[in-house]
Amino acid sequence: MRGRRRRRLTLVAACVFFAGACGTEATEHSDDAGQFSGPWAEEFESAYDSADSEYVRRILADGQITDAEIAEVENAVISCMEEKGYTDVAIKSDGGATYAMDENGDVDKGDSDMRACEESAGFFALSLYYDIRVNPNNEEWDPLVVQCLKGREVVEPSFTESDLDHMFDTGEISDHFNDDNWHQCLTDPLGML
Repeated sequence: MRGRRRRRLTLVAACVFFAGACGTEATEHSDDAGQFSGPWAEEFESAYDSADSEYVRRILADGQITDAEIAEVENAVISCMEEKGYTDVAIKSDGGATYAMDENGDVDKGDSDMRACEESAGFFALSLYYDIRVNPNNEEWDPLVVQCLKGREVVEPSFTESDLDHMFDTGEISDHFNDDNWHQCLTDPLGML
């Protein structure tokens, strides 16, 4: 579930200059981690195992990511981008990032710099924080998106998860990225933020 949501949010993010997510190199599991439980236990275990930073593993070890912990990581990402010369850098409530482009307006360089800053700060492993905020019970993502789209009456009542998959597969989904209803449903279908 999380992989599909992350893949889709990355696609949305790329089209509206948000930062995407990617995995990190796997590391051996440490006894420091507690026994993860709850609806996000599997994702915490995976994030812990893939974290390449002891700092990130300490944050994840208790099975939760606090507002203070994520704020520290967000500040590290922002500082890193500012050191690279970007201005107006911000992390949004859904985990997406915005920044003013450099004088060349090189989107690929901006995205590459953002990914590097996120990776160095441990942001990828901790992006689980944002997933939990918008889906606390770790429900299947696509049905939530489809239900949201139907509730906002932006698709026909007959619209299905297969239709949504088709839109992503064909790229048709990009036609809707600037529509507030679509953006809301794709990033926060339960309206948690």
